[in-house]
Amino acid sequence: MSIVVRFPDGRVSVICKGADSAILPRLKMSQIAKQKASVSRDRSTSRRPNVDRSKSFEFGRLSRRSEDKPRLSIATRGVSIDLPRGQYLSTPVHYQQPVPEHLAFLEDPALLDDSETFAKCFKHLDDFATEGLRTLLFAQKFITEQEYQAWKKTWDEATTSLSDRQQRIEDAGDMIEQSFDLVGATAIEDKLQKGVPETIERLRKANIKIWMLTGDKRETAINIAHSARICRPGSDLYILDISKGSLDSQLIALQEDLSTGSVHSVVVIDGQTLAAVEKSPELSATFFKVMLQVNSVICCRASPAQKALLVSTVRSRLKKYHGRKRRGLTLAIGDGANDLAMISASHVGIGISGKEGLQAARVADYAIAQFRFLQRMLLVHGRWNYVRTAKFILYTFWKEMFFYLPTAQYQRYTGYSGTSLYEATSLTVFNTLFTSLCVICMGIWEQDLSAETLLAVPELYVYGQRNQGLNIWKFGRWMLLGAIEGVVCWYGVWAGYGWITPAARDQGLYALGTLAFSVGVLWINWKLFIFETHYKSTIVMASFFITTVGWFAWLCFLDAAFAGRPSGPYAIRNSFTEAFGADAVWWATLFIVLGLLGLFEIVLKCVKRLLLIAGLWDWPPWGKSRRGENIEEWDVELWQELEQDPALRERLKRLARDEQVEEEDEFENGIEEGIRGR
Repeated sequence: MSIVVRFPDGRVSVICKGADSAILPRLKMSQIAKQKASVSRDRSTSRRPNVDRSKSFEFGRLSRRSEDKPRLSIATRGVSIDLPRGQYLSTPVHYQQPVPEHLAFLEDPALLDDSETFAKCFKHLDDFATEGLRTLLFAQKFITEQEYQAWKKTWDEATTSLSDRQQRIEDAGDMIEQSFDLVGATAIEDKLQKGVPETIERLRKANIKIWMLTGDKRETAINIAHSARICRPGSDLYILDISKGSLDSQLIALQEDLSTGSVHSVVVIDGQTLAAVEKSPELSATFFKVMLQVNSVICCRASPAQKALLVSTVRSRLKKYHGRKRRGLTLAIGDGANDLAMISASHVGIGISGKEGLQAARVADYAIAQFRFLQRMLLVHGRWNYVRTAKFILYTFWKEMFFYLPTAQYQRYTGYSGTSLYEATSLTVFNTLFTSLCVICMGIWEQDLSAETLLAVPELYVYGQRNQGLNIWKFGRWMLLGAIEGVVCWYGVWAGYGWITPAARDQGLYALGTLAFSVGVLWINWKLFIFETHYKSTIVMASFFITTVGWFAWLCFLDAAFAGRPSGPYAIRNSFTEAFGADAVWWATLFIVLGLLGLFEIVLKCVKRLLLIAGLWDWPPWGKSRRGENIEEWDVELWQELEQDPALRERLKRLARDEQVEEEDEFENGIEEGIRGR
């Protein structure tokens, strides 16, 4: 970023700030600067980087420095704005003031050498980056009034252009951003937000790969990655650098190392190397194939356009990776204007609102205040929403299969004439009044596991990644279950009321259809509210009772509606209150069929659980289970039972608050045992 400044005496200066990779090519002595920067970088990478940022910023160390001793990192050099108009400075000038004896070495003539100045500056820059500080270079130059007016004309034409405006603006900027004098470097501490390392650790346990895209130097990025636990102490770190040789050979060597197996692998690549990868389709294909195999990727010195391109490329290649059937998803999270393109390019964009402003939050799909809120958003609410959506879909199709199968069976006894088993008005409001709340409550309020359990055991997040909540086999299973229960419903009603009991023949089609309809409504609500809903809140139970009582109130309403105009086989005056509603056989058949369906459901769950425990549950076919292995919803059922234990429930709450509780407990137990031993 550059600004043009006009001083009171009329001089015009261009001041530029940016990353070293952006400033170096724009310096007067760019070749010397690049050479010194490369030498300094090689020296810094040969040393082991500091992996604990917090130890580098202890206040006790800062307080030891004398107040009259200037910090070398902010040592002041004279700049050319102090010269008379029209004179320009090509070498640094120091203030002419008395220098303490112990700082006399600063007057070394070697410091006036540009080559030596570059070497010292870049050494300090790399030292700062190794400490985890975010660095910037500053450069400056003076231009004449004629140069400024000529450039100003080009700039005005570019900013008002109706075609290729952005490209023309960049070209106009490049015209003036050349031949700078190096002014100096700055380094600031950008502390991680609270809970960032713990959040990333939990996301990793949830089988989520973490990529860090940043504009910082490589050393800074690696140090931050260690602090944020993207890199572990035992991680294998691979650095791809185009200046170190052929990228093809580097990628081949990386593939060979990954094939031998690695506990945790991290690849580091800079923006210059990434630009070279993007130019070659073959190299790009190999690169992204390898990157999808590693655990984490750190992309440093990346521009906003490169961040967006990287996200969009990964997004398009995920579904092609090894012919995977499950489509991978990308989530981008950022807090600054540089992250806008990246957030827009991902499947899900999350913006952090804070000191960087609200730009990212405004373009994102979701906005959060701190990074640590991401773990609850994904691991808790993400899983809950997946479970709710999956159950809503399954139960909606199941209840339709179960309810309409009896009327299909009834066609055998009507000569397939199309006569409806159910009364038309009731059939119209079946999905609206009597079976809507059971699936709506499931889709809004269901919580299969508590938030504390999901945070304490992030591995449970793979339930959605593996499509265990909704897949073709599970859908087919529920449709088969609906068909079986529909057959049980029809033949139970027919055997108990339509065939065995002679008196029922006088009640006609309306009594038989109402009985089947009642079994359908009551069983759908009973099964979904009582058997399938885990989180039984007040709203859920109130909905169950409202629907159940509402059905019988509806039958009374139909009696009143048909009282004045009885016509047709379904419109019978006072049929429910005085006719079949007063028949004990009708009510006995209703409860017997409901009992059979409930018994069938309980037996089915018991058999399934026994098969799971015995390791004989092979559904779906690819899910060959072994004794003790977690398969499908057995994971969920197991944790639901564990949550019923007060001691385990309290333990899960503690783990959700702090994942290090177990280590602390072991440490405390060790101390207690040592005290007892004494």
